[in-house]
Amino acid sequence: MAFKDWMANYQNRRLAEVHMPGAHDAGTMRDKIELVGTAASVSNSVTQDLSIRDQLRAGTRFFDLRLKVRNDKVVAHHTTAGVGAYGTTSFDDTIQQVDRWCARHPTEVVILRISHTSTDTNVSRIIRSSVARNGNRGGKLHTGTGNLCTKTLGEITGAGGGLVCILEEKTFGASINQAQGIHAFSKWQNGGANARGISVCGCFEGSHKLEKVITNGLTGSYEHNQFHNSQDHLWQVYWQKTYFNPWHGTGIHLGAKKEATFSKGKMHGGTHAATSHMIHLMNGENLRGEDYVVGKQGRREVTWSTVQSRNFLLPNIISYDFVNETTNALIIELNKRARLAHPNDDDDTQLPAPVPSLAAE
Repeated sequence: MAFKDWMANYQNRRLAEVHMPGAHDAGTMRDKIELVGTAASVSNSVTQDLSIRDQLRAGTRFFDLRLKVRNDKVVAHHTTAGVGAYGTTSFDDTIQQVDRWCARHPTEVVILRISHTSTDTNVSRIIRSSVARNGNRGGKLHTGTGNLCTKTLGEITGAGGGLVCILEEKTFGASINQAQGIHAFSKWQNGGANARGISVCGCFEGSHKLEKVITNGLTGSYEHNQFHNSQDHLWQVYWQKTYFNPWHGTGIHLGAKKEATFSKGKMHGGTHAATSHMIHLMNGENLRGEDYVVGKQGRREVTWSTVQSRNFLLPNIISYDFVNETTNALIIELNKRARLAHPNDDDDTQLPAPVPSLAAE
């Protein structure tokens, strides 16, 4: 599979209408980490198999990067109470690498969300200076202004380039300067659309149970489709299990890659194997009749819709651990679905062929 330039097909589509794979804790890759703390292990600390460049090649376009100062350089981290992993690649090198990649793939919009990061990292300065040092090999920081969710992919890549760096507005508000390539990130629930960058909605509650991860996604679907302006922000599904690092013994790897099974009215197992099943549920194709608590309406069976008729808006970002081409393909494929109709709609809209799934067994 080749997903290096998949956004070339959607240049006239607004960012809020695009579905993209996301990498959770994108910077703590296997073989490129330093474990810290006596309870740290590869199983409970590593979150990705692929380098960020290989994640880009696999089609990932939204990256969660958490940064700290370690041994006089700024690196990615995945730590809890000082236990976990630090990346061994500096953020300076990382952003130069991503910038050069964007220069070679000018249709692609790559979003780096800098989270769980303090101002002592000087991350905004690193972004500007590192890209500047790339010279004619890069320099693809997006420098347009306003709410980026309302812009088309072509408009984003046409204003400086497709490398979009978003920093937590609460922490880095004084450093936000869109004309210099530093954009704001905020949670949509806390204040609506972000006029200086990107806001994102989504439901998240830490759990190592797949049924809870599914419930979070379906609740996000219900709230986004029922109550939100879908064009002014992005909807993110946090498609990963959260283990109580560092003490949980099962590990992140198994939480992603364990075989998925259905029993007692719920789906169990790893997120990778259940991705197509989750997509079926969000499409309303609940062939197993699973019952989840969705939204604020109490317990209801997830059926075609929570309202009589809607466009079945699907996630803009599905963010997960151990990104790979197989799972990315399912997510990217969502962009081919122009509209999904309620079966009682009085129009001629045709549903796409179902994605192969555990739901269809």
